[in-house]
Amino acid sequence: MLSSFTCPNCNAPLQYKPSDLVLTCEYCKSTIILPSPPIMGPPQADPLIPDPSLSEVATLFRAGKRVQATILYREITGASLQEARIAIDRFAAGEPLRRPNRMDF
Repeated sequence: MLSSFTCPNCNAPLQYKPSDLVLTCEYCKSTIILPSPPIMGPPQADPLIPDPSLSEVATLFRAGKRVQATILYREITGASLQEARIAIDRFAAGEPLRRPNRMDF
């Protein structure tokens, strides 16, 4: 991995920090956009969301949109309002967000 850069316009050295996405030359003011680093390995699954179809519900809840999260949970899972509230309450308490546990005979 490169740790130093030079300006493609004037060949001056560029100051670089690993968090930088854009570099600006101090001399000629050229702007260089750095490519984002490749993602190493598969994305890590959130242990609190074992069902990926519920990730948007978790996102809404974490954004402070509890009512919208409850509504979306019901739409995705077919849960009753009570089941959805229980699932969201459990998620708020730190438990994984799961589909309702039903046993159909």
